[in-house]
Amino acid sequence: MKNSMQIIAKLLVAAILFWLIGQFVDLGEAATLIFAADTTWLVAAAMLMVPFALIESVRWTVVMRAMGQAFPFRASLIYTLVGWFFNNVSPANTGQDIFRAVQMTRLGMDKGLAIKSVIIFRLASFWSLLLLVVATLPFALSFAASGRNQITLLVIVVSGCTLLGFAVCLDFVRQILPAVFARDLPIKLLSLLKPLRSVLFRSRQSVQIGAIGIVVHLLRVLIIFVLALSLGIQTSYGELVLFVPIALLVAMIPITLSDWGTREAAFAFFLPWIAISAEQAVGVSVLFGIYRIFNGLPGAIVWLALEKEAYSVTHQR
Repeated sequence: MKNSMQIIAKLLVAAILFWLIGQFVDLGEAATLIFAADTTWLVAAAMLMVPFALIESVRWTVVMRAMGQAFPFRASLIYTLVGWFFNNVSPANTGQDIFRAVQMTRLGMDKGLAIKSVIIFRLASFWSLLLLVVATLPFALSFAASGRNQITLLVIVVSGCTLLGFAVCLDFVRQILPAVFARDLPIKLLSLLKPLRSVLFRSRQSVQIGAIGIVVHLLRVLIIFVLALSLGIQTSYGELVLFVPIALLVAMIPITLSDWGTREAAFAFFLPWIAISAEQAVGVSVLFGIYRIFNGLPGAIVWLALEKEAYSVTHQR
């Protein structure tokens, strides 16, 4: 009952966001752009799914290695593809995480370790996205048309860094504010996030995790760039690198299902700063959401075709 209420609430928030977007954006024009998309560019975007899956699988393997787990690339690729499928059929953008955790637990991995691994992987992705945003921030600020826009960018970046910093330094917070950790939930949270600092900064794979994560996000921007070209949008990849990661950072706020609504609002807010109309921004955001659904189809085939043994991994300390 509780999960059903959460799903309904997120659907309601997404509907409200689209209604609000519709007050400032011609959604009919955005839909017309999508239906008139150039098929050649759409096929090119679909082809980019191959390197994206490969690089994402490498990142999962490296993160698991940083946590002391020997995780074969083949298994990582299977987990990535099938995880994308479960993202599409789950009521939120956590299907991939749930699949990975459940599957590793079924194969004998400690449940706590399995849950920690998917949470650390998510936060490592957040970390690399922040690195990209911070690296491009001086250039993004130069595109901001007003002081208010510059303040908005700075608030978003500072908020993201503060959130990650809190997660990384949670054990220090426990020493400063012991009363906060007198309850069961904060203790469990501390247990889940304890390996984060080691994975991001102290392991042999730390630099690899950050670098591969940035490559993943840059490739995601490239996919959005190709989708923009399919809609006839005149822009450059470099301009999108400045603002798409920031928009995706905002879209990570978990108030809707699979980022629908928050992503479109963020795109409609930031992309006009680089001479893309709000209608075009919403169009490319919706098309990207559809593209993510399309990405899940190969995972469904893999899930149905492979035997359970194909998912087996070797995990060791």
